[in-house]
Amino acid sequence: SALALGLYSFFWHEFCDWYLELVKRRFTLGTDPKQRLTAQNIAVLVLETSLRLLHPIVPFITEEMWQRLPRQSELPAKESIMQTPWPDAALLPWAASRDELAKDAVKREMSLLQEIISQIRTVRAELQIPPSKKLAVWLKPDHGYYPPHEAASILQYHAPYIEILAGTSELVISPDIARPTGSAAVVAAGVELYVALEGVDVVAEKTRLEQKLSKLFKERQRVADKLSSENFLTKAPAEVVEEHKTRQEGLSRQLDKLSGFLQSLE
Repeated sequence: SALALGLYSFFWHEFCDWYLELVKRRFTLGTDPKQRLTAQNIAVLVLETSLRLLHPIVPFITEEMWQRLPRQSELPAKESIMQTPWPDAALLPWAASRDELAKDAVKREMSLLQEIISQIRTVRAELQIPPSKKLAVWLKPDHGYYPPHEAASILQYHAPYIEILAGTSELVISPDIARPTGSAAVVAAGVELYVALEGVDVVAEKTRLEQKLSKLFKERQRVADKLSSENFLTKAPAEVVEEHKTRQEGLSRQLDKLSGFLQSLE
């Protein structure tokens, strides 16, 4: 259902993929004790609330996890997760802490950070650069979510998170830099990203990516041929036709993305 998919997306992607990865550095011993405690409390609160939301869908796992959570004053004093009330957003501690304008600003800032990190990871994945290899990256804000200098200031403030989550050895952020020699160039959220290709066999990678592009193109053509067949459209179940349309759209996105990436290697 839409609810189950929404909960899955939030818990797995927003909470696990992003939030926990971002706050890991605040869990370390060198962090200010107050900051560490705040991060721990928020992590437990979000986890506990998520478990209550997920309990009707995955009851046994959520009960087991809920029982193992540290008992804090914020957690319901119940013997089982089944006895706890359904979460009410209005009662959460941060519900009244910021107005809607401030919340929107935080969302925009986080979206910028996520897109930058995701695009650097995409470059790494497409070029098969191992996670252990640190990358030199240059960020040149142009016109996206923010004016160039404002975007540069925001990215500079969050630079430690970019360094950790994108695995950078060098990170330069400025609206005035030029593309360094021997780098791949991609764009995310109005920011030009230049990733150093040191140690990468660019010729071999271009050949491999061109072969991948050819396979994707043939696959999309095969799907397009089916969708243009009157026989297929009239005889195939509606859900099968819809699956093929979705597949065609996904392949088109992959082709556009890969084509742009190949151009970035020129």
